[in-house]
Amino acid sequence: MDEAMELYWKIDPLRKFFIHSVITTLPLTGLYNFQQWKYMDGLVGMTGGEMKTPKMKFFARDREMTKHAMLASGLKLVE
Repeated sequence: MDEAMELYWKIDPLRKFFIHSVITTLPLTGLYNFQQWKYMDGLVGMTGGEMKTPKMKFFARDREMTKHAMLASGLKLVE
């Protein structure tokens, strides 16, 4: 349990960012921002190409906040 809680608190910045992101996007659009998820996948080395349209906008400021939350959680990013 102690090891699990250590991991939980380690990824807390990313968890909080992700919850905030979903809470602000989902009620307005009824959609998840899969562009963000795809970007997060790419940052850790899992790439699958571009998403097909229609797709939501994913602004540079959102990419920067996503990247910062992942780094704050101790993830090693592939760029």
